[in-house]
Amino acid sequence: MKSCIAVMDIGTSQLKASLIDERGKAIQTSTCVWGYQHEQDDLQALFFRPEDLVEKLSEITCIFTGEKIEATIVSAQRLGIVFLDANNNAIYGIPNIDRRASMSMDYQNDSFERYYQITGRWVGAQYVPGRMKWLKSRRPELLKKTKKIVSLSDWLSFYLCGVLASDTITAGETGCFDISRQKWSDEIIEEQELEDTLFCDVVRPDHVLGRTTSEKLGIPKGVPVCVGSSDTSFGIVGAKAISVEDMVIVAGSSAPINTLVSKPLLDSKQRTVTNPFFMEGIWSVEANAMMTGLAFTWGASLLFGKAGKQEYDELQQLGLIAFKKGFSQIVSFPGVGIADSRHGNLRPTSYVIGRTRDLMSGNFDRPAFAASLFESVVFSILGNVELLEQVANIVPNKSLAIGGGETKFALLLDMLATASGRVLTVTNDVDLTSLGAAMVAFTDIKWFGSLQEACSKMQNTRQVQASGNLKGWDYAQHKDAWMKAFFSMYQPKG
Repeated sequence: MKSCIAVMDIGTSQLKASLIDERGKAIQTSTCVWGYQHEQDDLQALFFRPEDLVEKLSEITCIFTGEKIEATIVSAQRLGIVFLDANNNAIYGIPNIDRRASMSMDYQNDSFERYYQITGRWVGAQYVPGRMKWLKSRRPELLKKTKKIVSLSDWLSFYLCGVLASDTITAGETGCFDISRQKWSDEIIEEQELEDTLFCDVVRPDHVLGRTTSEKLGIPKGVPVCVGSSDTSFGIVGAKAISVEDMVIVAGSSAPINTLVSKPLLDSKQRTVTNPFFMEGIWSVEANAMMTGLAFTWGASLLFGKAGKQEYDELQQLGLIAFKKGFSQIVSFPGVGIADSRHGNLRPTSYVIGRTRDLMSGNFDRPAFAASLFESVVFSILGNVELLEQVANIVPNKSLAIGGGETKFALLLDMLATASGRVLTVTNDVDLTSLGAAMVAFTDIKWFGSLQEACSKMQNTRQVQASGNLKGWDYAQHKDAWMKAFFSMYQPKG
């Protein structure tokens, strides 16, 4: 039997169970889809039943047999929360994509600048204060039963080992946490009229929380349960970004770009988000290009009727055709953009823009549309990289780390290397989240002496340089046109 870490990853639309060995190799992986229900009186209000989540997880954690499990760890979507009653029974769950508070909050109130200074993020519908306001008016009977609010990773860790605590990273995602002091903010909690007893003691995300109290979800009794955390933070580690000024693109359904800093750095224009990180004395600053991977899913579904490996390959081939023949630019914004936490990263509308003469001449075609999707992802990612370098006052590095499912597109990597003029350090394992979680867990149980050692032993990367095949691509001019169109359509009003 091989020694492994059992990783459970609770994504936005998919659950994943993985057994990862000390070399970083996934010995077994199993996935299933899951989803949410709408509240009857508000279609933007989404919820899930925690017991249903456990039942779905049990369908895939059957793989946790046949190998020696040294520890287990939970990775989960950021912003997903679970409500507990007086007996710590889970009674209600809200996923990350819930926006029930979007119509009831004034997001542009200048008094929120103090909120940003404390929490490292602008007030938004996805955070606990807004959701609690909605529940107070619509579901007061639920709040009467609620005694604790925890993140999804905190709750599943508690379910396994019986220790209830909040890790500092996911605590930061509540909008009620002081990221500098790394403690719950009494000022924010009082201002938002919340009870401080709703929040658990916080723990650093770098140690063993407890041990499994019984055999649950296929894991034997007595196995160490490491402190769980957010999928994005684990993805950063999986891409080997663990030192100050390291920058990584976690390119999946969305593309959060993070750089690590030695203090809780904030943007004077409130565009970025800041969080604690795994090591003491390090924080992460994030700018998010948003729905980059979903842009390819949308494009493939639109052109071919579905989105799978074959369709993604065909989408890439269409893009290559456009670059080889030299296309007139179509500018598209399929849910991507430059981060602006204060004004909301989710754009209210998406656009595809082209010139009438290109339509009349036949240049407004499927290859040009496919190429526009790749351009929109490249320009949004690089725009956010430049934003982070500006905010963190970082001299651009000659290399740029990237990992995640979008790295399956060789064209995308070539375009990023060509447009940025940098060498890309690409993580071979597309499942950065589970890999990073296993690295952290192996370090927590002292299998490795440090997270640096875990990264060096468990992660494989390759270097990608510009191929020279895109010589006819005027990326500077196209990027300028894309940026001008973006800021003209999404110019903040406040």
